[in-house]
Amino acid sequence: MDGRPARPRSGNGVSSLLRGRASSRLAGGASNPRGTCDPHPSRCGRLSEVPSSGGRQAFAQRCDDQNKIRSFLRWLYMTERTSRDLSSTVIAPMLYAFESIPSALRSGDVEKILAATRQDCTQKGIRDYAILMLISKYGIRSGEIATLRLDDVDWRKEVIRIRHSKTGAISYLPLLPEVGEAVLKYLQDSRPKTSFREIFIRACAPYRPFRCGSSLYRLVRHRLEAANVITTGKRGPHAFRHARAVSMLRATVSVKDIGDLLGHRAADSTLVYLKLATEDLRAVALEIPTGVKA
Repeated sequence: MDGRPARPRSGNGVSSLLRGRASSRLAGGASNPRGTCDPHPSRCGRLSEVPSSGGRQAFAQRCDDQNKIRSFLRWLYMTERTSRDLSSTVIAPMLYAFESIPSALRSGDVEKILAATRQDCTQKGIRDYAILMLISKYGIRSGEIATLRLDDVDWRKEVIRIRHSKTGAISYLPLLPEVGEAVLKYLQDSRPKTSFREIFIRACAPYRPFRCGSSLYRLVRHRLEAANVITTGKRGPHAFRHARAVSMLRATVSVKDIGDLLGHRAADSTLVYLKLATEDLRAVALEIPTGVKA
C-alpha cells in the first residue's frame, strides 16, 4: 500500500456522474442545475485574483462548477487514475464586496405605479396603495410592513413606529400626510373586521395578517405589471426601498440620515446605495488622459 485511499465500491457510478457533469461544463454543453454550494469564497475554496463579472447567481453557478471539477479530480486520485490529488489546484472565483449594483425603480416608475394603484378602488386596491405608500416614502422592508400593528401609529402626535426586522432597532418617523391618508382610508373603508392587531390583513377569507414579508412580493409584482412598468432587476418591495435611497441621495441627504431612515446599524450597509446614483457618479468621474495608450 502506498498510503492512498482505497478504491470506492461505486467507482463506476461516480465516474459516469462526475465525468458527465465536468465534461459538459468544459465542453460548453447544456447547463446543469445549481448544486448546494455556499456562494461565499471562504467556503468554496481558495480565492483567485480575478473578480467575477456576474452577480451572485452567476457566482454561485461558477462556484458549483468548481466543486464538481474538484470532486472529479479527487475521484481520479482515489481510483488511482492519477498519481497526484489535483483537487486542491482548482481555484474558486472571488466575490468582491460592492461588486454588483443593486436594482432600483426610477422615480417616474414609482409615481406611475402609485397612480395606477390609486385608481383601483377595490378592497384590495385600497390596501395595496397604502402598502406601496409606506414602502415608497419610508423605504421600509416588507417584513416591517407585515408586522406593523395598529398601536404603531400615533394619530395625535402624527408619528409611526417602525420595528426594523434585521437590526431589532425601533424608529419613530413622522407620519407624512399622504401616507396617513392612505392608511386611514384602508382602515376605515377596506380592512376586514378581525381581532388581529396587525394593520394589513389579507383581502380574502380567512382574514389574517401576512405570514411574512415575502408574502408581499406577489402583491408588488402584480402592481408593477398592472402599471406596465418593466424592470430588469428586482420586482418586489426591495426595489422601492432602493428607489427611496436614490431619491434621498439626489436630494443631498447625508448617508447617516439615509441609514437612520432605512434602519441600518452600520454605515457600510448604506454605502452600497451610493452606486445607484449613477448620473451623479458620472458628473465626478475623471476623464481618461488622451496621452494614455492601451
